Amino acid sequence: MKKCSLICSSLLVLALTLLISVSASAQAFDPLRISGFVDSFTPSDCGKPGSITIGGQTLVIAAGADVVFFDTMQVINSSGLLAQANVISEVWQVNRTGRTLGVYLDPQNRIRLEVLAGLNTTTVRSLDITGVVTAFTAATATTAGSVTIHGLIFPVAPGSTVPVAVAANLVRLIGTLNASNQLTVTTVGDPYRKLTICGAPANYRSVGGFEVGDVNAFDAAGPIAAVVPFNSSPTTPFNPLGSTGGFFQCDQSFETMTVDGATSVPFAPNFSISNQISKDVYACFELNIDALNWASNGSRKLSTANVAKGGSVQGILEATVNIPPAGNLASLSEANQQGRITISGRTFIVAAGVNVPLNGAVANANPPQTVCLQQVVDPSGQTGQFLPGQVAPPRAGQLINGTFIKPGACMP
Repeated sequence: MKKCSLICSSLLVLALTLLISVSASAQAFDPLRISGFVDSFTPSDCGKPGSITIGGQTLVIAAGADVVFFDTMQVINSSGLLAQANVISEVWQVNRTGRTLGVYLDPQNRIRLEVLAGLNTTTVRSLDITGVVTAFTAATATTAGSVTIHGLIFPVAPGSTVPVAVAANLVRLIGTLNASNQLTVTTVGDPYRKLTICGAPANYRSVGGFEVGDVNAFDAAGPIAAVVPFNSSPTTPFNPLGSTGGFFQCDQSFETMTVDGATSVPFAPNFSISNQISKDVYACFELNIDALNWASNGSRKLSTANVAKGGSVQGILEATVNIPPAGNLASLSEANQQGRITISGRTFIVAAGVNVPLNGAVANANPPQTVCLQQVVDPSGQTGQFLPGQVAPPRAGQLINGTFIKPGACMP
């Protein structure tokens, strides 16, 4: 028994020396992005679910999940003057209007977290959903078909082809809905894009959209809450200054990781790697980025080969902006002077006036091109969240001269 323990221990040490891979156990919720007309909208509160019917689909909003839209309205500003401002929409403003909604759905098809929401002023109704296909009926030239994905049934217009089959694995269905909310033009894409970030995490924390963040770094279980009004009297309108109602504190948190020189990476609900991250400890994180550009699964990998390479990012080159820098920088604001590089859904900021050599790399190549971003980070500061009252150093965490992109993987 002792001999076996010794052999097993030796093999374990060897495995740890070569490669350590730790996988997260939870399955992230699936992303849905849909544009269309809203037929009905009932917000939820902490104790009661709501619902929204958009693009022909009725989605339950889980109790405690805050789905909000914004409209531009005339308000009185702090100077007592009339001004235009984006304010939270009333239900009557949302109903019978075109909207875009990006959410995460749990296994019961309930909305658990809203990521984006906006007006849809065009006639194009788009659909982008990731999930398991459980039923499929092909359309003919004269009859409609249907596809069931993530438990939601989407009609397929007559004469349209949906390139999917019933399969017990995740697919990403991208399509367009016609005026009858039937799928017409559709494609099937990869549910995830690989993003490998190597570096020392500067921060890992719970955050929220309109909520007070947890300022304790690396405390993923910190209290994050959304303020949701409620009315204690069913016949009396809610008055936030009166005594007929109050506020619930609803859990609306998600986690985000920041590595020096890299954009902050948010993690989809129900997925966490908090137990795999240590502050300022170098590691490589192989993440899968979903359709809403959040990490939906992945793991940490440690390798002695990676440590000597410095900070790097590997993924699909999707966009470059202001690379090389614009000619007349003096006429631009600092934000417009900055460059931007998007790799696998995450955008990295290049300091004003800095050119990042692409070395033949091409954005939006067909087929998609894997690249390696070798970073040199502005030494004046780190990326990440700053405590209230702290002033971020100039160009904190932005990429400066010496940064370059090369086609192919970062590691041999």
